[in-house]
Amino acid sequence: SGLRIQRGLKSFGTDKARMRNILVTVQFGLSMVLVIAMLVIGKQLSYMKTSDMGFDPHNQLIIPISVNDFAETDSAQARLKSFKDIISKHSAIKSISSSRHVPFNWSGSNVFVRPGGWQGAPLRMRYTFHDADFLSTYHIPMLEGPGFKDDSFGDQRESVIINEAAMRAFGWNNINNKSILIGDQRIEVVGLIKDFNFETLQNEIAPTLHFHRSPSNRTHRYITANIAGGNKQEVVDFIKSKWPILDASESLPFNYYFLDEAIDRVYQSEDRLLTMIKAFASITLVIACMGLYGLSSFVMERKKKEIGIRKVLGAGVARITILFFRRYLFLVLMGFAFAAPVSYYVMNLWLSGYARHTAVGADVLLASLFSILFTSLATVSFKILQVATKNPATVIREDN
Repeated sequence: SGLRIQRGLKSFGTDKARMRNILVTVQFGLSMVLVIAMLVIGKQLSYMKTSDMGFDPHNQLIIPISVNDFAETDSAQARLKSFKDIISKHSAIKSISSSRHVPFNWSGSNVFVRPGGWQGAPLRMRYTFHDADFLSTYHIPMLEGPGFKDDSFGDQRESVIINEAAMRAFGWNNINNKSILIGDQRIEVVGLIKDFNFETLQNEIAPTLHFHRSPSNRTHRYITANIAGGNKQEVVDFIKSKWPILDASESLPFNYYFLDEAIDRVYQSEDRLLTMIKAFASITLVIACMGLYGLSSFVMERKKKEIGIRKVLGAGVARITILFFRRYLFLVLMGFAFAAPVSYYVMNLWLSGYARHTAVGADVLLASLFSILFTSLATVSFKILQVATKNPATVIREDN
């Protein structure tokens, strides 16, 4: 009877130890999942904010304004032209342009188009209008063709510039002697521009047709002023002082924004997600470390005599620390074995929502593993050193 009780107690102790190990492994596994998620989201966010979008977003002052915003649209065109002429003379304004759309502020405009000689059904494509200075203002390179003529030549309704995505959709290798048809109207392709992101990197770059309209055209909704660096506030104050020229101060207040700041705001949801993941990862890691510390404390109390004997036989503190840490290294590696495939699948699923994205590479997985290993080593070493640095004679005596 007594032997059965002893065996039962021993089995109960073994079961409790096994349960502690499992809990610590699961806690570290969850910590690694969150750390990997934190690293991937941070990497993707940094990639989106620093990636080349095909245009220059810096120092672009955008003023939302249209002829249609005025009560008297007939005189509005002349007033807008005078306003633009005056503010463009400021020495810090390098270029100025009017357009229907600006990057990251696209309102759906689509048209059915056929490339010359196309036998199939018309293709549905995006289109936009802008003046002759739009591409130079945003530093969007022209790859082929002369492009639009100066604005003084009028609307040039028989010419179009296409992006690379449109050329691929048409199946062309170049734009030489190429034209498109919208209904029965034939339009000459006068330029090919490099693909650029009208929208966030979450979206594919859509085939887009660029049509010319003079700066005073009522289709335009934005004025963009490209400013010399370091002169932002000076230019804003200057433009604000000239706003009364429009003679619509009460009905049309002066509103503006800078494109790079607007782009940062677009990614606020990713910023919030990253902050939340960081908080959860920190909490989970602290809980895992507390569990590991409790487990190591329990084991060290039982192993005090063994540690004392090893020290008497010549083992150093560093050797004892490494020897006992190996017990916990297995638990951390088991957690990683669970976390790596789960994180790889989940984060690749999240990244697939972005047209352009980074990858869950070995660098991310190894970084998470090493960070957890370092944290767990620091946690366990603290308790091991407490015991390993004691006088072995005292420890052995206490244990007897």
